[in-house]
Order: sequence, then structure tokens, then C-alpha cells
Amino acid sequence: MILAREGQGVITPLIALGLVGGSLNVLLPATAAQHGHITSAGYLFALFSVGGVIGGLTYGRIRWSKPLRLRYTAAGGVLAAATCLLAPALGTPAALLAILLVGLPLTPMFVIGCLLVDERLSHRQTEANAWLGSGYCIGSATGAAACGWLLTQTTPRPITLGLALVAALAAVCALRLTPEPIPEKTTAVPSTAVTE
Repeated sequence: MILAREGQGVITPLIALGLVGGSLNVLLPATAAQHGHITSAGYLFALFSVGGVIGGLTYGRIRWSKPLRLRYTAAGGVLAAATCLLAPALGTPAALLAILLVGLPLTPMFVIGCLLVDERLSHRQTEANAWLGSGYCIGSATGAAACGWLLTQTTPRPITLGLALVAALAAVCALRLTPEPIPEKTTAVPSTAVTE
């Protein structure tokens, strides 16, 4: 099953990434409106995407020696730490740098997720890749809806800290991946097969 141990380790961090991204769709405009600078929400969204571009291009240029499993955990850890830094920065000029940092792991996490599918779930590659995109969308929808409700109960900062905690737990979940890929089960070829 795709959502067994290996599948959970690959998909859960992307669900958390979607949760953060979807929540930002609500948090940033709400915070900007609260401080009377609604146009700043557009700049912050732009910097989130710019962070993803910088992170992706940087990740692609580095020659990595660490296994994908540990890289995935590290990228999730960056997401959690940057989201934690964003909480006190909301509504201040420091939010510009913080949101850029939140965007840094965006592209690398998708790249690593796809590579992990090739490495560990190649026997169910189409389904696993579909789950990657769907997992992000599930997280994004959940984040936007939950954040909209939570803003009626509390302020953006504790919500952002909660997102950081979820992202940290998801990064740890990536460690559920086995240290080495589990070999695929292959069907034995009958010894009586005739070759031409």
C-alpha cells in the first residue's frame, strides 16, 4: 500500500509543506490588513516564490553526499525553523526575510520527494507521484480552511508557531524511511523458459 511506512515518509513532509503554504494564503493578507498595509501581502507572496526559486537552483548545483532521506529531513527542518522565525516577524519589515526563508525548501522538497519515489516506490511510481501532488493540495486546502477559522479565535502569531510545530513533526516523519531502500519483489522467471 502506498501509505505504508515508506509512503508515509515520502508524502507527509509535502502535506506539511502544503499546510504552511495554504495557511500563508490566509495569514499574510490578514496580517497585512491588520497593520494597514494590504499591498505588502503581495510582496510577501512574491518573496515566498522567490525563496523557492533560490532554494531549487541552489539545491540543483550542490553535489550531495548525504542520502535523500536525510536531505528530506533537513529540508523539512528548514521549513519548520523558518516558519518559527516568521511568527514574531509578522507585521514587521523582518517578515520580508523570514518569508523568503520559508520559501527556500519549497522546490527542494518537491525535487527530493520525486527522487524518493524513484528510489523507493518505483514499483508504484504513477500512484506515488500522484500522491505527492495530492498530498500538497490536501495540506494546502486544510491549512487555508483551518487558518481562516483559527483567525476568528486567536491571532496570526500562535497559528504560525503551530504550523512550525507541525512542519517539525513532519520532518521527523521523514526519518520513518528505512536507511536503505527496500528491494523490490521480483517475479521469478521459470527455469523452463525457452530463449531464442
